[in-house]
Amino acid sequence: MAYYVPSTKKYFQETTEPEGSVWRKLFHPSTDCPASGIYRCINCGDEVTSNKGDKLPPQNHTQHASADKILWELIVMTKTK
Repeated sequence: MAYYVPSTKKYFQETTEPEGSVWRKLFHPSTDCPASGIYRCINCGDEVTSNKGDKLPPQNHTQHASADKILWELIVMTKTK
């Protein structure tokens, strides 16, 4: 869960989810990060920050049961220049 305090709330803006966007898509470990931001493992809930073009964390970012799938979901997108 990403957190913020009242004094930083002004920096958050709700957005729409345009067709074909990175929202609501799941990404495999070690793939190129499609957008800078905070990603959450849908299995264990671990959150990481990643920059666009960098690799998302690998399969072994944390211990999972062998049957558990590691997939990353973008939860907060950052605006970078």
